[in-house]
Amino acid sequence: MKKIIWWLLAVLSLPVAAQVRIDTAQHRCPTVIVYEAGVADNFALPADAVHPSLALDAFLQATAIPGYPPVAYDENGNCDHHFGDSFKIDSCNICCGICSATLEITMRGCGGSIECNDSITVGQAPFNTGGVVLWNGYVNGTGCPNDPGPSPVNPTRPDVASTTRRPDNPTPSASPVIVKKIELDPRKLEELVCERHIRYLDVYVQDDQIVDSMRLVITKP
Repeated sequence: MKKIIWWLLAVLSLPVAAQVRIDTAQHRCPTVIVYEAGVADNFALPADAVHPSLALDAFLQATAIPGYPPVAYDENGNCDHHFGDSFKIDSCNICCGICSATLEITMRGCGGSIECNDSITVGQAPFNTGGVVLWNGYVNGTGCPNDPGPSPVNPTRPDVASTTRRPDNPTPSASPVIVKKIELDPRKLEELVCERHIRYLDVYVQDDQIVDSMRLVITKP
């Protein structure tokens, strides 16, 4: 009889123990820090200003197509305009350890014929030509069907630095709005800020995208 009672007590205690473990995991990183850039106003004009780091500003100017300067938030003119902005990171929020870092970019295509090959690069400009790349990939995850174009590995690829306008639509129409969520490696972000002493996280969006706003969401113990 005692064995049966002990067995029942052990069985009944299992869900409680499991729930305790789950709650502990959920509260391991309770602090959430949010950096915001641009205003989340559904692309409403007037445009919101960008504040790129000196390194990112130099990169944008060097890679822009002549006659098509970099744009700010919400600017919805023709295609072929690069976008870039920087988050100024407080080392106190990073160097004591973080659990996750998620970059969210709300944007839509300008309606150009090859906006599907646009890429995003995150890190320290000029990225893999003297800076640091934390993340790089296509806006839509796959590139253009059947014709992906150049690999997004190198953000200074030829279609970025071209001196002639590419055959996009002359009066483009806006594409659907997407919220791109990018999971950054927290260890690499810590290395950038705490070991390299870089206080800016540069974000570069190429080059047929209209950006409404960005958020950098960091969780920490």
